[in-house]
Amino acid sequence: MSETQELAVGRQANKEILKQYQIYSDQRLQLYVTKVGQRLAEKSHRDNLAYHFYIVDSMDINAFALPGGYIYITRGLLAYLNSEAQLAAVLAHEIGHVTARHSVRQRTS
Repeated sequence: MSETQELAVGRQANKEILKQYQIYSDQRLQLYVTKVGQRLAEKSHRDNLAYHFYIVDSMDINAFALPGGYIYITRGLLAYLNSEAQLAAVLAHEIGHVTARHSVRQRTS
């Protein structure tokens, strides 16, 4: 799958996620997560992507990534974390999935 196709798949999948899940409305927390995520994304091997970070309004403990740089973390996981370093570790893990194109590989296998 080309990068252009990956971005299109990611945009479409993001629309589906946004229909399926409520996004947490705390703007300050959203900005904080985005700031931490963007600092990490700038250092990734795919720093040319426009990464998007979302907080899912769920108490489940989870984080996941979609093709094209869409990254989600739940309120439950945020509540479980004890530091910015732990948040950075979770976001870096998800950025790693995007960088390695794991979602793309799953869709083309």
